[in-house]
Amino acid sequence: MYHELFTIDKAYHIKETVRGRYYYPKHPDGHGETSEVSRPLREGEVAEWILLDGTPATCANVALHNLYPDEIDLVVRFLL
Repeated sequence: MYHELFTIDKAYHIKETVRGRYYYPKHPDGHGETSEVSRPLREGEVAEWILLDGTPATCANVALHNLYPDEIDLVVRFLL
């Protein structure tokens, strides 16, 4: 029990530098372009996503507590 609590607690310590990029997918294929800064949507783009380079726990922590002021419905993890 103690080990499980300790492991969960460490998941919220962000020690590394986390880099982010903005991604603009196009409908219907989902391919798009990335940008270092946020920009208005262009024709054919359906959303602005923020891609983070970090551990799954770090990305979830940043997303849930820093990127979006309202309630979040879903956090997706991609393995590249």
